[in-house]
Amino acid sequence: MRTKTTICITLATVLAGCALWALRSVHHGKQRIVALGEPAKLKPAVGAGRNHGTAARAPSPARFSTEDLRTDRVFEEIERLRVLGDSIPAAQCQAFLDVLKNPYPEIAAPRLAWIRNDILHLLRGQSNLPKPWDQVLADLFYDAGSPGVLRDYALQHLFRWYDELSVEAVPSTTNMPTLHRIEQVFWQATKAVDSEIAGTALLGLAALQEAGKMSNHEPSELQAVALNVLESSEANPLSRLTALQVCSCLRVTNALPVAAELARDPGQLALRCSAIAAMGELGGAQELAGLSAMTEVPGSSPLAIALTNAIRRLNARINSSHL
Repeated sequence: MRTKTTICITLATVLAGCALWALRSVHHGKQRIVALGEPAKLKPAVGAGRNHGTAARAPSPARFSTEDLRTDRVFEEIERLRVLGDSIPAAQCQAFLDVLKNPYPEIAAPRLAWIRNDILHLLRGQSNLPKPWDQVLADLFYDAGSPGVLRDYALQHLFRWYDELSVEAVPSTTNMPTLHRIEQVFWQATKAVDSEIAGTALLGLAALQEAGKMSNHEPSELQAVALNVLESSEANPLSRLTALQVCSCLRVTNALPVAAELARDPGQLALRCSAIAAMGELGGAQELAGLSAMTEVPGSSPLAIALTNAIRRLNARINSSHL
């Protein structure tokens, strides 16, 4: 059964994605490509792959060139090897790992991110990797020289791997050390408040806690970390938005002062809407009075919709408590 927390975590994910539009100016026009889901399909690059059906297939490369990434050669190789399941040869695994690690400055960042996400899907659980899959992903995350979007992808794929390893009600003894390692990566990632990574880590930890899979950490620790990210004025706006939603889901009422402040900050629309929603979820009479006083909000704006919904929830809660 889907619990309220599960619904909240899903909502936080959706809001974080939708917030990209409102926060585009913060990222100077760069758009974040969300990892996971099914592997992406790119249209062929201009002038590339016109005779794929008839040309003889080249052997697998020991290393992908810039031209392989500029055209669709790398995608063709991914599709060719996908049929091998988890038995892709070690040489090919290493060639793909090199694409994750090498900079390729000539390739446009969105395309390179797309390629790398497909590679992460392909390599998940491969038996011929040079080290366990969780350690490959952890290395990508801990490499401060890697692009932020790749480090964020590594966290997202780590969460999926954790979920696959812990499907049993009581994870096997063999898997427990791996699960503990993955969890520690997430806790470490919450410290990266100046990027979107902290928000991704908070979502992962909140989902683990909701599923009862958290080990060696009390729920109060996650509440404190989420509040710390929210209260940091230096935190990335997307991470603050996620922290706000996690605080709301975990009933962290100490988040209300920051939420009230953000609700009146005209700088970030998505963050402001999320703050208003959190006040409606966590607040009481004081928050109702504060929201009701926000008469300057245009009646047909997204902000007005958030405000109306929050006031409705607060009124319903306050009235029910008087019955």
